[in-house]
Amino acid sequence: MKTQITITCPSCLSVSIKKNGVKSYGKQNYFCKDCHKQFVHHLQLTYKGCQSYIDNKIRLMLVRGCSIADIVILEQVSKGKVLSVLANSNHQIKPRQKHYNT
Repeated sequence: MKTQITITCPSCLSVSIKKNGVKSYGKQNYFCKDCHKQFVHHLQLTYKGCQSYIDNKIRLMLVRGCSIADIVILEQVSKGKVLSVLANSNHQIKPRQKHYNT
């Protein structure tokens, strides 16, 4: 399945765009043919597991009792990402008790 995205210039909203190299951090650089400005288009297709805040959010959800499947669905990350955060965590997560002492 091919995904097609229309890129517009953030300054003049023109669609006359050409690729203009790559930034040092790996993002595609674009050049507007109308206003002659250069910009980096931030696509929302990047994987959420790479974002810095997601590890803390996954740990918080695990401590609060969310299941791994729920975290995968809610945060739109892979099951492997959740399991790697769990494995690298210093927290001891205790399972819920089925029977309580009276």
